[in-house]
Amino acid sequence: MTHSLQDARKSVFLRLTPTDPTRVSKSPRWSYKRARTAERGYGGDHQAARRQVARLVEAGRASCSRCGGLIMPDAKWDLDHSDDRGSYLGAAHASCNRRAGAAKRHAKRLRLTARVW
Repeated sequence: MTHSLQDARKSVFLRLTPTDPTRVSKSPRWSYKRARTAERGYGGDHQAARRQVARLVEAGRASCSRCGGLIMPDAKWDLDHSDDRGSYLGAAHASCNRRAGAAKRHAKRLRLTARVW
């Protein structure tokens, strides 16, 4: 039985009961299964845009939208999107894109936990 998700875009993992036959972890209490790409907000539009940008990356003509460096054809890359997820910024090194996401999450966490003395 899969528990309901309030916002599938924010959730990367679906929580499963231990009796579920699709169990992937050896955790005695809960196991986790990675949510499908469409459930994480990367549906058909994202995949089509990624295929289009992939041609530039494979030809070695794509530059990172975060650092401006060249993305080599054999490098790991992501299709970067704006913070509001309304548009795509282009290809980005996977490390650059994930670093930016981690910094955004960290800044949000600091705003939520900051105290006013």
